[in-house]
Amino acid sequence: MAIIVGGPASNNIDSKLAEILNIPYVKLEHKIFPDGESYIRFPETEKIMDNDVIIVQSLYSPQDKHIFELLLAIDAAKDFGAKNIIVIAPY
Repeated sequence: MAIIVGGPASNNIDSKLAEILNIPYVKLEHKIFPDGESYIRFPETEKIMDNDVIIVQSLYSPQDKHIFELLLAIDAAKDFGAKNIIVIAPY
C-alpha cells in the first residue's frame, strides 16, 4: 500500500494528489524553534511502516530550507520502516 505524505511546503499538491489517486494522505507536523531549528514529525507513524511512502515537498524558494525539510522527512520515513520512499518535488 502507498501513502502520500505532505511536507511543509507542499502547497496543497499533496492532498489533491491523494484524492486523485485515492490513497491515504497524512500531513507532516512542522514547527520552527526560536533558534530557527526545524522540527518534522509524522503524526501517524503506524501508517508508514512497511508501506510505500510518497513525500510531496515543493523546492520553491527558499530552496535550502525546503530541501533540508525534505531530507528530514526522508530520514524519518526510513526510521519508521517505510518500504520504499518516493519524492515528488515540484519547483
